[in-house]
Amino acid sequence: MRRGADLAHRDPATATACFVAAVLGWNGPFYPLYVIALTGWSRGRLAFLTMIATPAFLAIARLGGRRPAAGRMALWLVGTVNTLWCMKLLGPGSGVGVFLLPCTLLAVLLPAGAVRLAGAGLPLLALLVPRPWFEPAIMTLTAGQQAHLVVLNQFSAACLTALLALRLGRFVPVSSGA
Repeated sequence: MRRGADLAHRDPATATACFVAAVLGWNGPFYPLYVIALTGWSRGRLAFLTMIATPAFLAIARLGGRRPAAGRMALWLVGTVNTLWCMKLLGPGSGVGVFLLPCTLLAVLLPAGAVRLAGAGLPLLALLVPRPWFEPAIMTLTAGQQAHLVVLNQFSAACLTALLALRLGRFVPVSSGA
């Protein structure tokens, strides 16, 4: 990956998409370790299946450098699909569905034109998918383990949202008047 060229794209939205995709890809291997630390090896070892999207996130960082619109759109789409997969893997009680909120933010802020409306709609509609569709979860977790994952996922989604705000907030003009 040509890190410098792809992550420093001249278009701020594309540069943000490439950067966020790279961060998600680079952090993919760590999430299962957190899950194992919170749930134990016997239940948590399947958490390595959350890494299925890691190559896609790293590819998005590269794609955005070549085809900016495709890279920006792929980020929220892969993020949404990955979140739905993780909801089935970990169960809706794990709170992993909270990642649909930053996916919505990505869909609204990164694409151009009419794609924004459709993009924002997909993760929002995913929030309405009935809980039983994700049950039984592939990983069997106790209520206590799910509660620990809720805290982890809320913190992680908040960090991702803050990262997006910091990256994209630089490009929003701020009024100096009252």
